[in-house]
Amino acid sequence: MFGSGPLINPSFHRNVFSSIQNLTTMTEGNTAAQRDLQMVKNFQTFLDQNQQEPFIGFLFFDAAHGYAPPEDYEPKFKPYWDRVDHVKLGPDFDPIPYKNRYRTALHFVDAQIKNVIDDLKKRDLYSNSIIVITSDHGEEFNETKLNYWGHGSNFTPHQTQVPLLIIWPKKPAKTIEYRTSHYDIVPTILQEAFSVKEPIQSYSSGHSLFEEGGRDWLLVHSYFNYGVIMPDRLITTFPTGQYEITDPQQQPSNLTMPAAVTIDVLKEISRFYK
Repeated sequence: MFGSGPLINPSFHRNVFSSIQNLTTMTEGNTAAQRDLQMVKNFQTFLDQNQQEPFIGFLFFDAAHGYAPPEDYEPKFKPYWDRVDHVKLGPDFDPIPYKNRYRTALHFVDAQIKNVIDDLKKRDLYSNSIIVITSDHGEEFNETKLNYWGHGSNFTPHQTQVPLLIIWPKKPAKTIEYRTSHYDIVPTILQEAFSVKEPIQSYSSGHSLFEEGGRDWLLVHSYFNYGVIMPDRLITTFPTGQYEITDPQQQPSNLTMPAAVTIDVLKEISRFYK
């Protein structure tokens, strides 16, 4: 497991990676971009030592998270915000230079992903590797006109919709149009790559990505609350026990939370507690 950002904040070392012995929680470097570059080198060193063995590699890039490409990185999307000052953000702030800085950081990360893929090809590993490219969240630039910026503040598509690209040997190219979730990645790989026969419901809240059709609702989470995304409404819960129903763009809605969905959601979020 290779993380450019520290794997102790959030506490990944205590939850998702808690069972991994000798987990490396930090990558060398003074900036996110430097750590991203070093992380790729560390992964390639790992391959030098383990190329003949089956492996799972996890690379968590950080430059996009902080909108932090190298200062001399080109090409930059223009106009470009050279110095980020979050105090200036507001309902009337022009988001384009800020968003272009984010896009530039993404361009830098894309280049590092290309480096990883090109290296796998040189090692003759690409054609026998399942490669999953995704993100943990999106970023908002006041698209809802409610002065939301970044992530972790709402469950609109701007903050929850992410890319998901899977390069899968011997599977034909396919574009999936129906609604999916991060929860779907693990059961898909366990079923399709490792031939796990246990029912998905016994270990996951997800579905196989190859299971046709969308879902009536999806669970989404932040650090302190969760939401329920439906095609025509968004139910946001709060730590106080209250909830709010809006349209998907966080605008007021007269729709209600269907009782059957409420019961299903409560069952799902408590299903794995013991």
